[in-house]
Amino acid sequence: MRVCVRVCVRFHDFFEMWPNKFQNKTNGITPRRWLVMCNPNLCDVITGVIITIIITLYTLSSWTKNNMR
Repeated sequence: MRVCVRVCVRFHDFFEMWPNKFQNKTNGITPRRWLVMCNPNLCDVITGVIITIIITLYTLSSWTKNNMR
């Protein structure tokens, strides 16, 4: 707990010195969590499509390595 307080104070001090350097960014985890909780069926469809794309790209990559020699 003591470490968290020190880190928070340091970031707050940095923010006071250069407030324009802080921007609110997200990596999209909140929308993904919301989708899983809100519509698990749609989440399954999207996951299936992504997995299919990854498998297709991997297959194409293997094919091009074998046939481009």
